[in-house]
Amino acid sequence: MATVVSAPGKVLIAGGYLVLDHRYPGLVVSTSSRFYTVVQPASRSGKIIVNSPQFENAIWAYDVKLEGDGIRIEQVEDATGSKNRFVQTALEGTLAIALAIEEKIHSLRWTKDWTYTSLRPMIFTLNAQALPPTLDSLNSIPPFLPQGCPIGQVHKTGLGSSASLITSLVSALLLHFDAISPDSLSSDALRMKDENSRTMWPTSCKESQMDRPCFPPLPLEQSMEPHRLSLQTPPLTRIMLADVDSGSDTPSMVGNVLKWKKAEPAVGTFSDQLWEGLDKCNRGLGDIVNRLSQRYDEDPNRIREHSRQTDPSKSIKWERQSPIEALEVTVAQLFGNTRQLAKSIRDGMRAMGKSSGVPIEPPEQTRLLDACCALPGVIGGGVPGAGGYDAIWLLVLQPQDKELASSVVASVEKLWQRWTELSVSPLLATESLERGARKELLQDVLGLEAALKGSA
Repeated sequence: MATVVSAPGKVLIAGGYLVLDHRYPGLVVSTSSRFYTVVQPASRSGKIIVNSPQFENAIWAYDVKLEGDGIRIEQVEDATGSKNRFVQTALEGTLAIALAIEEKIHSLRWTKDWTYTSLRPMIFTLNAQALPPTLDSLNSIPPFLPQGCPIGQVHKTGLGSSASLITSLVSALLLHFDAISPDSLSSDALRMKDENSRTMWPTSCKESQMDRPCFPPLPLEQSMEPHRLSLQTPPLTRIMLADVDSGSDTPSMVGNVLKWKKAEPAVGTFSDQLWEGLDKCNRGLGDIVNRLSQRYDEDPNRIREHSRQTDPSKSIKWERQSPIEALEVTVAQLFGNTRQLAKSIRDGMRAMGKSSGVPIEPPEQTRLLDACCALPGVIGGGVPGAGGYDAIWLLVLQPQDKELASSVVASVEKLWQRWTELSVSPLLATESLERGARKELLQDVLGLEAALKGSA
């Protein structure tokens, strides 16, 4: 009997680098993309086979040995896949918990839908005639299509998909070995040992949130809930994501920023003041976003009225922002605060990049984001996660009037298509309000069963 678990993708829209320090929270948005793991019996005795059928030569085989009270996992040299420390670490930790691995040999199959991995190669090769890089083009592509290349050559977005993949893998194993119940999938997880992913796993298990990591690790029941606040993008808005066809070496960027920060550890230094200022903006953005949601619950017509003020022929006149602490502010002022805080966060991230010598928001990305944020209906944006050349995010108004909402999206897409300094392609993923990691039925996931049969 196969066990299928999916986990959502996520975007760190504020808190990059700061979240590596337990004092600072980050704003994480859960997305509509989902990553799937299928656990099923295998015929090879004494081994675990991990297969990611969308990539060439993506098969990893592991010998599993019980040693006293522990488990040792070694990669088999004749496997076609290169070493994968994410997979091996996940297997070692999860199976050490389950311990039910004895006498149970399983095959793991790893797949993901196309809303988070870059679709650029598929957009231009799906048909003999090239398709434009638009959301409509992406919607026409069937799920789980092969990438046609080894996993090391896949075009990634830099949005942290590793954490989502590992979350689905760990959750599927724990569920398969009855170590957890399906209802607990949203609250149980292993902490990532990787600096770039460990801040992201809570959203892969949960939903959009303001999250503060706990380091050093605490017992699970102590380390989860006290450090998380619910977060939801404001009503009548949406997140738009784009893949930028350049890419960055995220581990190197993180290492260099941490080295810079370590060189100025004292309170009152430039790096300390910069991080404190960024933290205030990050927290302020989370507060304003939640206040907009609260205001919608109290008086939805005010939000609806403001969202309709996105005439494509006119620029939105954002009201001068009022202090974040003020209680009596208009809806326009709240949106204005959101816009200003997003800009202030970008300013702070650029300052950090300049001081550390790391291209957190490179000039090319700055020019792209400035152009996007000047469009009617665009509230703000930035470079997600560790930044660099990988991707951008935008928060845009989405009025109830479908024609008006479409015009906002269309204006952004048109700018991306015409942009020449960087190659920009939209991503299908938007914010998702669905629960996080969850058990699935194989036959209910469109295209998944066929993808597995094709790799058999």
